[in-house]
Amino acid sequence: MAYGYQTLEEVIESHRWLTTVVLFGFILIKVVWMARGNIQTALGIFNSAGTVTVIVGGLLSAFPLVSALVLGLVIFEFTRRFPSRVEGIVWLIGLVAVVGCFFLTPWPIAAVSVLLGIFSGLVMKKIKKKVVRRILLSFLLLASIGLIVHPLLYSVWLPHELLTVPKLGSTRQMSRQDVAGYVLSDSNGWVSLLQTGQRTITRYRSEEVVARALCQGQTVPMPGAPGWYKSGDSPWETLFPRDSGPLPPCSGARPAHP
Repeated sequence: MAYGYQTLEEVIESHRWLTTVVLFGFILIKVVWMARGNIQTALGIFNSAGTVTVIVGGLLSAFPLVSALVLGLVIFEFTRRFPSRVEGIVWLIGLVAVVGCFFLTPWPIAAVSVLLGIFSGLVMKKIKKKVVRRILLSFLLLASIGLIVHPLLYSVWLPHELLTVPKLGSTRQMSRQDVAGYVLSDSNGWVSLLQTGQRTITRYRSEEVVARALCQGQTVPMPGAPGWYKSGDSPWETLFPRDSGPLPPCSGARPAHP
């Protein structure tokens, strides 16, 4: 298959290094973002979960983000060009993005992506003054970073879990506390937990973990945001909830101090 003066295979080969750099850069940004910018915690995530697991998990977690961004761009293109005809390739890309968002992206973020795409398209179409248009588009870009990119980069590819462990500093064996987070590893007699709110890594001996249970935590770290926006459920999960019913909330957990 020809692609300009090169075959498609030659184009892929010549850009392989760029693809590698982009993917590697995304993994690093993802892990540092998850660690709230703390390099030591980011290195701890690699050390605890393992490089291969982090790479696979990071790449899988890119699908909801890419789907949301592409959906917003396609809606922007439709709105900007309406009622002119849009190329078939744009329809195809839009369909793939819709399917991706339906199954993978939290529904509030997918809805925000659509709204921002519409507003951006209307600004490009209706606002004629370049200065005003640039200001509005800059604001919408910042909104996209805060409402779409930030929560999806911050989210972890693992499910929330609630661990019952001994209270730190307590001399009584029966003194327990519940800690919510993401279990990075459970091997060699140790459980490594990335705590949900603090995003610090705490390690417990396997025998110290009295109980482990899945729980429903907030995946969008936005204080003051309504509870429905912090939902991590995709449209598919919202329309067809699991038969076992909703998971118990993680909000009752008390943070452990490392």
